[in-house]
Amino acid sequence: MGLISVSPVSERFNLTPRERDALEYLLQGLSNKEIANRMNVSPNTVKAFLRLIMLKMEVSSRAANVHSAAEAGAPCGETHEEGL
Repeated sequence: MGLISVSPVSERFNLTPRERDALEYLLQGLSNKEIANRMNVSPNTVKAFLRLIMLKMEVSSRAANVHSAAEAGAPCGETHEEGL
């Protein structure tokens, strides 16, 4: 897993287990194709997972998704940048 804990993000945005897996791989910097290979699904399914995550997190881009996850997954009182 990366520097960001996916559990608080998953709980806060009510992500499904598969959405949580996709987000975890996204935070590791994997491409849609790499995520698809790890999850044993098609790249289009990964796109659907990421689209649903973006809707739940109310963001409109992959980068914003990562930023929101970093903010939500940061320890109490810290932003991701402050925690580095």
